[in-house]
This record gives sequence, structure tokens and C-alpha cells, in this order.
Amino acid sequence: YGTNEFVYIYDTRDTALYLSDVMNIFKHPKAKIPLQSGKQVDYIMSRKFIIPVNKENVIKYGILDEKYADMIPDEIVLTMPKNKDYLTKPELFMLDLLSNYQWDRPINLLSMGGDINIGIKEYLMYEGFSYKFVPIKNKTKSTDIGFADAEDLYYKMKNVYTWDALKRKDYFVDYQNFYTFCGVLSQRNLFVNVAKELLKIGDRERAVEILDMCQECVPVENYPLDITYLGFSNEYMVLEMIENYFMAGADEKALDLAKRFVEELFVSTEFFLMNYDDAKREFDACYNCISYVAELADHFGYKDYGDEIRKRFNDLLGVEEE
Repeated sequence: YGTNEFVYIYDTRDTALYLSDVMNIFKHPKAKIPLQSGKQVDYIMSRKFIIPVNKENVIKYGILDEKYADMIPDEIVLTMPKNKDYLTKPELFMLDLLSNYQWDRPINLLSMGGDINIGIKEYLMYEGFSYKFVPIKNKTKSTDIGFADAEDLYYKMKNVYTWDALKRKDYFVDYQNFYTFCGVLSQRNLFVNVAKELLKIGDRERAVEILDMCQECVPVENYPLDITYLGFSNEYMVLEMIENYFMAGADEKALDLAKRFVEELFVSTEFFLMNYDDAKREFDACYNCISYVAELADHFGYKDYGDEIRKRFNDLLGVEEE
């Protein structure tokens, strides 16, 4: 504590420099900038870092499959935001690690790198429970995992990750279980992401298989389809499951899940309506989910069911149809 808690960025060139050179300057005892107080401090001299890529090692050590060999560049550039004025200690640690990185071991990060904001998020590959640093630039965001390997994800879901404990029904599920498995590290989200990647390559059969696995491994007896009162994104994962079932041509499974989900939502909606002054946000969340299910039903040719849902909601509100 007390050393390099934050490191100033002083970039007068706006030019990409080799990260190894930037870190050598940072570590040089005579390379300092003065603060207004007159104190001399270490600094980072660029917001753009060039990292050479050892293509052979990337393949040799399994960072990328050989099928991606033609996509691997000779070097990559990490770019920090222009309004970023300093580095935190974890960010400094990551830059120091990458400054001599030989691509001889995988680097995996949770939550898209969390608070590490050094441009690394543009070079992350989704691996299910983590993201791997790779030399292929892409865009990751909360609604799109970006670069991923559908075949590898399917293999991991079936042969690497194990779900025996999660799908058991003989334990008490408390708030922490909900928080972990439906919030921070949403298990349904993981299954949905893999199913979406399989759909991208046209593999409907295995997409349905993964969605079926989700229902088995995240049982509703322990983890209800609707937990809007906790404020997680769980309900949106269920909506995506329904939509993906439809997209995979498994209409019966989509409708079955939709109907069970809607039943849970209406129980919650009625309760939140009775306590509307204190539960407006939760009521609105339920309404949004119910409306989306109705829209999905319309879109995939089940307008009668969509109309049924809307009528039921209007009846709950005491609204007469025109």
C-alpha cells in the first residue's frame, strides 16, 4: 500500500508506442514528471500500446485454435480512453504483465476484465465462465459476447463444466444462491450465450440441446423463472431462451417455457399491483416481460396466444378492450 496506488498518464505524442518501451520509461529512476506541489512522480507516457504477437505460440499453447491462424496479426494495439488521466494498480499490473508477454500461456479474466480499462476489452474471447485475452480485435458488450468459438463452447458445456451440484433439488436456495447463479454469474445467461453461438453457425439441433440442458441444470424448483423482486437480469435470460427456442424451430418447447414463465409473471404482477406505490419498478419489469412474450408469440405465428396474454393483463388492470 502507498506505492503506485494510481499512476499519472502524460501523453504528449498521441502515438502508439511499444508497451515494453513505455514500461521501461515508467521504471526508469530518472523518468519523472512534476506535480503542482513540486513532487516528482513516475508516469505512463502513452495511451496507445503496441504488443507484438508471437503467432506460433498463440497456436502452440492453445490460446487460439489453428483454424484462426490466418486472422492473427503481427501485433495488436491497446487503446485507453482519451479522458483517462491515471492508471490504477491492477491496470498497471496488467500492463507490466503484457509488456513482456510471449503468448506462451492463456490469460483469462472474469466479467470482461472488470474495472481494467486499458483497451484490453477489445481483445477478449468469450469462454463461458471467463474471457480469454486473444490477438483478434472484436467488440464485447453486455448484450453481445463478441468473438467466440461455438464448437469449443459446446465441448466445454458438455465435457468440461459440470452441473451435478447446481441441478440438485435437495438443498435450500437462499439469497446468496440467487445472487450468484442468477445475478453475478448467471447460469442461464451462459447457456443462452452458447445456444446463440450455435444458432449463428446454423446448428439448431445442438442449440436446442443446450437450452434443454439449461432447464435441467437450472431447475425452476430452485431457481424460479421469475425473480423480478431481486432486480437481476434473470428474466431477460428466460426471454432469450424462449426466443432462441423459436429461432431453432422448437416452437412447442418455446411455447411451453413461455406459458410457464407467464404464469409466474402474473403472480408477481398481481402482487406488485396491490403494492404499486412501493413496487412500481418491479411492476414495470413484469409488464415489460409479459409484453415481450406477447410480441414473440405474434412474431413467430402465435398471435392468438399473444392476444390472450394482453387480454389477461388488461383484465388484471381493469382495462376494457376497445
